[in-house]
Amino acid sequence: MTSMTNPPTKCFNCSQKTDNTLYGFYVCKPCEEKIGLMSKETIQQHVDKNKDFKKEAQAKLAVLEKDYARKKIKLLHIIHQTSSPQ
Repeated sequence: MTSMTNPPTKCFNCSQKTDNTLYGFYVCKPCEEKIGLMSKETIQQHVDKNKDFKKEAQAKLAVLEKDYARKKIKLLHIIHQTSSPQ
């Protein structure tokens, strides 16, 4: 939540002002609904079928974070190279 001294921040997806956060990301309520988060019951069904469900989700997140960093570095490099005097 934001305080009186910190104005709401923009949703990561649509840029609508919001103070709603999910796992460190500002997400407005309409975008939160569109994300398609699993219910506790659905997650439990997956865990019941696959005891490694959480471990697999953590591994996928690690791959995603590395891929994100790699792509961000490439884009920052492009921006830096095009901003520098030739």
